[in-house]
Amino acid sequence: MARKGKNRKRKELCPRCQKIKVLTKHHIYPKRYGGHANQYNTGYVCRECHNKLEYIIMKTEQMYGTKRRYKLEKPRYREIFETFIQAPSL
Repeated sequence: MARKGKNRKRKELCPRCQKIKVLTKHHIYPKRYGGHANQYNTGYVCRECHNKLEYIIMKTEQMYGTKRRYKLEKPRYREIFETFIQAPSL
């Protein structure tokens, strides 16, 4: 789902909650760890779902990350994102 230019604020179907909303770009591998903003590292969800996803990532990093840094292995971030998108929204 490429989104460039003037149509960035267009409402689309959120893949998680299945509601028509303005979508927010999510960096699958976080920017804070050097994640790039390319088509392979970004996905789009609504703001509400994005906040839920970031919370899940933060808690997972705290549980399974290293003691010096809460960073996970790169494939784990994609797994969290894909699992989140596929899970039914409550």
